[in-house]
Amino acid sequence: MGCLVPSLGRAGVFSIAGSIGAGKVPNEYSFFVRDFSYGAGVLWEHPILTLKAVQSAKAYHFFAIETGAFFSQRFFNFQDSGVDYNCSEKVVQIPVLLRFWYSRGFSIGFGGYAAIPIGSITTGVQDITPSPLVELGAAVDLRIYLTHPSTSVRFVHPDQPKWFVEAQYDLSLTPIDNLSAKAYDNIKLLIGVKFGPTPYGL
Repeated sequence: MGCLVPSLGRAGVFSIAGSIGAGKVPNEYSFFVRDFSYGAGVLWEHPILTLKAVQSAKAYHFFAIETGAFFSQRFFNFQDSGVDYNCSEKVVQIPVLLRFWYSRGFSIGFGGYAAIPIGSITTGVQDITPSPLVELGAAVDLRIYLTHPSTSVRFVHPDQPKWFVEAQYDLSLTPIDNLSAKAYDNIKLLIGVKFGPTPYGL
């Protein structure tokens, strides 16, 4: 058994990451027919609760809040009134995730995001004004650190910045524009490096 202990006094950790993705809006194409996306940004993670063993002070799991800012270039297509729209859009995505660290090298995160459009959605026919001005969505991801002894791959010394890979699925809960009135979902692969300690020594 264990107990949850507040960890707000511990230091947070910064990461920088790049991403590639495959996104789409619901249309006549299958779930697997998607368009390329890419991005880059910074993330900040702060521990909030540590699960400790009752008979010792050893921390073996903990929870953290993660946020940041991510620039993304997205591409997607849809049909409306017989017209094909091949779209591109730039957004700044601000995630807020609750992350659970199961081990020193593996975590899962749940939460949401707000995406702020930069300019109009560009199409081959006409430009579309994003609607609403802020897109809201849900997100879930899995993160694996490649540079920790508990994972199978280790590239650098434990005292150096640690590389990670992360698989994330985003789904908008609001329409992304005022023409298609459709949601956007994106499967992303992030590769990044984190700087600074965490309660787990990650």
